[in-house]
Amino acid sequence: MLKAALYMTLMTLGVSAAALGIINIAFDFEDGPNWMRPVPILTLFFIVVVLAPALETALLVMFVKVGQYVQLGALTIAALFALGMACLHAEDTAHGLIVTLPFFIWTYFYASTRDQLPDRAWKIIFFSHAIHNAVIVAMMAAALVFA
Repeated sequence: MLKAALYMTLMTLGVSAAALGIINIAFDFEDGPNWMRPVPILTLFFIVVVLAPALETALLVMFVKVGQYVQLGALTIAALFALGMACLHAEDTAHGLIVTLPFFIWTYFYASTRDQLPDRAWKIIFFSHAIHNAVIVAMMAAALVFA
């Protein structure tokens, strides 16, 4: 399970990094998000690495169950959920676009594997999301420390 979560994390970080690289041509991300500056790093770590993935995974699971109940396909469910989460996360258009990609991957994985992996699919999503966020928090903290 952890191996699958690590592979998925590498994929989501890769597509996020590629999107950030492409979008960075048009936007300036040098200073990072403003909301991170006043928050103590341990509080930020808990909120972004533990609490947010837990709540967002629960929301993802409910959304997929409802989507499959009304007989939407996995691609449609993933696209709708990813767009919804992008809107909720968007500080600006670029950040919203970057958030869309990992949520699409996580949702599509869950929607297409929840029947085959009933106990493990949501755990893989949670751990992948948590590791993904931990890497981003670590990079932002390092950027603030070494700036």
